Amino acid sequence: NFRATFMLNARNIDVGTTQWELAPLSAGRFSFSSRSEAVGIAKLFRDERINERSEWQFVDGQVRPLHYTYSRVGGKRERDVSAQFDWDKAQLRYSLNAKFSTTPLIKGTLDKLVYVIALMNDLSHGVNDIGYQIADGGRTKTYQLKVVGEEQIDTVVGSLRTTLVERTQSGKSRLTRIWCAQALNFLPVRIEHIEEDGTLRFTLTALQGLTVK
Repeated sequence: NFRATFMLNARNIDVGTTQWELAPLSAGRFSFSSRSEAVGIAKLFRDERINERSEWQFVDGQVRPLHYTYSRVGGKRERDVSAQFDWDKAQLRYSLNAKFSTTPLIKGTLDKLVYVIALMNDLSHGVNDIGYQIADGGRTKTYQLKVVGEEQIDTVVGSLRTTLVERTQSGKSRLTRIWCAQALNFLPVRIEHIEEDGTLRFTLTALQGLTVK
């Protein structure tokens, strides 16, 4: 288990913080949660708080989500989402602001949060070309990620060798780059979302529960 805190920076301005927490539950299950909020001047314009949580387990060495929730409050676009993964019936039960739907559940599908854990797991097993099916908004999207190299970077816990992973989106100019620290079980320590109008950067600022190997 661990707790990692990130600072979000856009156009050289700190605009928010995100905290990830991985914790064990009972019966071989785990919880992975994310809490984000605006800080500084950004809070004056968008005082939003976003909470996500994924309950999941390992099955045959792979991450299998069981239940996912997402809430966004404090802004003009409040949103409440849940997704129940019924693997026995191969059904995904999805709700958005209390409106419910059911869709077929494809083997290997992940939720939008727990794919971070799946990525850490796959990198630890030497996988370099990675494709995930992600349940998003009652639909399934494909995240295609590829290891493009290694890079030594300075972090809050020292200089670390990282595996650099990139994700491109078909038909879009957006690029996501993820630096995963090899000595921290491939925990992402820096993330960049690069778009035409600028870059949003996540930088690790605090870490508990993991020590450099």
